[in-house]
Amino acid sequence: MFDLFHFASYAPWCPACKSIAPIWEKVADWSEDLNIKVGEVDVSEHAGLSGRFFVTALPTIYHVKDGDFRRYLGSRVEDDIISFIEEGKYEEVEKVSWWKHPNSIQMNMLASIFRISMQVRVLHIKMTEEWGFPYWLSYIVFGIATIAAGLLLGLVFVVIADSICPPKPPPRQPIPEGFQQPMPDTKRDEDAQDEGEVADEVIKGETMKDEDSSDVRQRKVADKVKEGEDGEKDEEGKGEAQEE
Repeated sequence: MFDLFHFASYAPWCPACKSIAPIWEKVADWSEDLNIKVGEVDVSEHAGLSGRFFVTALPTIYHVKDGDFRRYLGSRVEDDIISFIEEGKYEEVEKVSWWKHPNSIQMNMLASIFRISMQVRVLHIKMTEEWGFPYWLSYIVFGIATIAAGLLLGLVFVVIADSICPPKPPPRQPIPEGFQQPMPDTKRDEDAQDEGEVADEVIKGETMKDEDSSDVRQRKVADKVKEGEDGEKDEEGKGEAQEE
């Protein structure tokens, strides 16, 4: 196996990366003597690797051997870097934990997110600079797209969760031994029916009384109206007699 220094976080606009570039070239010249391979990656062009290695500072140097990743935190001097490999000082450095390992599932997912974010940035620049869209319209479009994607992913996760762990039906209550269903009380039902019939008759009687009282009131009103008409006729007759 060979040792690999992975210059994972190189960017052309980074001042620290520019200062270490000559030193890195000298280390690369020793690659055959040290049985190593030296490489560098421009994270501005390969955003997925930036997420996979969880790069938080520029530059970031990794040492890789037998699938184990170790981050180099020593001085950025040629002799120190070479002695780190030649004297096996990398064995004293703690390995990258499993959950931050570049080959783990979560880091692969993070790399995908970084790639998508870079594509979104490129699309935003194209919309605003090439197509002439205003910035606020670009933000609205990406905001709506983000909400829609979140709702869709949430629905997918719910369907997957229900498929893997379907909800269990409520447990049935056990019937104790010797339990008997109570028989209906026919006498109580008959009494209740009789009470209902009595209540109906009472309501019917009250309704008839109300109707009778209303008829009496109507007759009284009609009699008063008739008496009034007769009185008017008598007065008219008296008036005609006096005129004669």
